[in-house]
Amino acid sequence: MRQWPFISLKSNAYYTPYYEYEKEQSKADFKAAYIADFLREKNSRLMDDLQSQTPLSESDLRVIRNELIHESFREGLNDLDLNKDLAPDTYTEKTGVQLQTYLEGYKKHYQNKYNEFVALQEKKLAFFEQELGRSISEEKNMYYNEKIADLVKNINVEDRLLEYNGSIIQQINPVFQEPKPQHSGDYRTLFFLPEKQLFGIRIGTFLFNMVVIWLMAISLYVLLYFEILRKIVNSFGKVNLLQPKTNR
Repeated sequence: MRQWPFISLKSNAYYTPYYEYEKEQSKADFKAAYIADFLREKNSRLMDDLQSQTPLSESDLRVIRNELIHESFREGLNDLDLNKDLAPDTYTEKTGVQLQTYLEGYKKHYQNKYNEFVALQEKKLAFFEQELGRSISEEKNMYYNEKIADLVKNINVEDRLLEYNGSIIQQINPVFQEPKPQHSGDYRTLFFLPEKQLFGIRIGTFLFNMVVIWLMAISLYVLLYFEILRKIVNSFGKVNLLQPKTNR
């Protein structure tokens, strides 16, 4: 409920033209600044354990495997079978070195992606100001609230990411994230996500919440109008819970 006044920067009058650019910047920055180093640290630990003949951490291998298996940047991973090679009994020094090299390229790739979208956003801002004569600073003062933006971006969170059940959970910038349902009927999302997904359909959070409110209101109206609740309560009163007396 508390999220509804803030819903999304996506629908903000000032922010709408730049939302997709900042969304891509956020995704690239999170991968370059946090995930790359997080995975490199885990891989380094695995290589150290392998060198010292310490049992390898299944959880570390699973996090790396789960994060990279659906990763679109594949340069350096093409000849690596993540399911087969990232297991305690098959992980080798060669695999570790290959992963370290890949993650260095991964970090540089997303740094470049971030810079690319920053440049595109700056070009759009310049076009609006120079070609269309719009005052960007005036529009920002009218429609943009720094404190609310910081809130929906969750920039004050201490831990930018968490590890849970073999997956990486991003905590910063939820307003730029996309829903990741566990199944078709799973509509749950992190706080401040701008969209929900239900049965494969993307629905704006505001619209989804309004539909839920109206369905609850209509259901309650029907229950009250037809006195269904009173009938249910009265039906319990007719139930004789006492055991019948027996003649001796």
